[in-house]
Amino acid sequence: MATAPTRPIVVSNRLPYVIQREGEHYHAVPGSGGLIAALLPVLRGMGGAWIGWSGTSGDDEGVQQALDEASDGRFSMHAIALSQEEIDHFYHGFSNEIIWPLFHDLASLCNFVPAYWQTYLQVNRRYARTVFDHASPSSFVWVHDYQLMHVGAELRRLGHAGPIAYFLHIPFPPVDLFLQLPWRRAIVRALADYDLLGFQTLRDRRNFLQCLQALIPDVSVSGRGQVVNVRIGERTLRVGHFPIGIDYAGVAGAAASEAVAERVRELQNLLPDRTLILGVDRLDYTKGLPLRLQAFRNALQR
Repeated sequence: MATAPTRPIVVSNRLPYVIQREGEHYHAVPGSGGLIAALLPVLRGMGGAWIGWSGTSGDDEGVQQALDEASDGRFSMHAIALSQEEIDHFYHGFSNEIIWPLFHDLASLCNFVPAYWQTYLQVNRRYARTVFDHASPSSFVWVHDYQLMHVGAELRRLGHAGPIAYFLHIPFPPVDLFLQLPWRRAIVRALADYDLLGFQTLRDRRNFLQCLQALIPDVSVSGRGQVVNVRIGERTLRVGHFPIGIDYAGVAGAAASEAVAERVRELQNLLPDRTLILGVDRLDYTKGLPLRLQAFRNALQR
């Protein structure tokens, strides 16, 4: 008799729903992004669980009730509660003042505060404990992105024996950059505790493997193609590159909507007989917005 597939547990920094508060009541509103677009239909179809931060500070039963109502019984969501200090040190601090700029080749913007690292470990342990409490011994756990690199290692310490995968949604830096991270050895050892590591590009995978070989003795890599095998002592993990794209159907549908067409007509009426350059970007220094404006100035001058 065929056995039913194990329902997955997805773990990410944020849940796929955003919590909004109106007075004393909470409402869960669908979030956006490639991760949500790719995985939410899977959980709705086969069931499972999604674990992540609710986006609020503190612990409130109303938040979990709103998430239960939004999931509609097709899958479950479990909120991680973070204090304001943890939000400042784990999310804004270690994740976004250290890992984010370093992994984007902007080491000069890093703020290596030791307290950030301790809180990062503390919060990763809480994520792992929540996963462990909701998982069966054989549950497949899929952890996402740079905020949660230590969750797999913490799950192993708790005794989870099922498969654990990890996917990094941002670049992985080359050795000369990664070695600037004071906690570099702890990070690569934690990543090596996963059964499957996924990166966006072949270059990211190559960078990780070179860092692993530079920091951990007795590492051997075998195989070729999209996924290779890495042996560390008696343990073997698989490392691959799996590029994830945008939600094409969602973007194309939005572009073809009447609301967008109306906005285009409005711009054409306001600025007739002109060539327009339109940029749609998050206001983040890694997007190079000042450099693009300088390039546009240079084009005008020429």
